[in-house]
Formats: sequence, structure tokens, C-alpha cells
Amino acid sequence: MGIIEQLKKERIKKNTTLDSLIDRLYEELLKMIKFKNKNHITHMVYNVPHIFVGFPLYDIEEVTYKLSNFLKKQGFKTTVNRRDIYISW
Repeated sequence: MGIIEQLKKERIKKNTTLDSLIDRLYEELLKMIKFKNKNHITHMVYNVPHIFVGFPLYDIEEVTYKLSNFLKKQGFKTTVNRRDIYISW
């Protein structure tokens, strides 16, 4: 196996892991949003964790940016500040 093929496989594995992490964070976040929405709260600040059990170490800013973009695609309004995401709906 050549170096290029190996690098491609590593990149695919990293992207798959990040996608799985974003899905898990979104599930956790959605529970919080539903609870707040029941109490007539229409915004919140989510602090992206430095470590998430079951996942390798990750670049916090990259994950925050990707999670923010994912939330925007789901119809939320977001603003990012380092590892915090201000979310409104």
C-alpha cells in the first residue's frame, strides 16, 4: 500500500469519527433544547466538551465549527465563540 492510499484511509477514518462525534453531541444537545423549549426558553449556550468518552482526542475548534454548521442545516441560528455555541430557535 502506498503512502497516498494510507493517507486517504486515515482521512476517511478521521472524518467518519468526527461525523459520529457530531451525531452524539447533537443527540445530547437536542435533549437540552427540548427541555428548554418546554419551559419557553428559545436560546442557550452550549459548551462543547474537551473530551467525550468513547472518542479519540479531537480539535475542539474544528468540532465546534462542524457542530455549528450541522445545527444551521437543522434550522437553528448559531454563533460560535471558540468552544461555545450560542443557539437560538
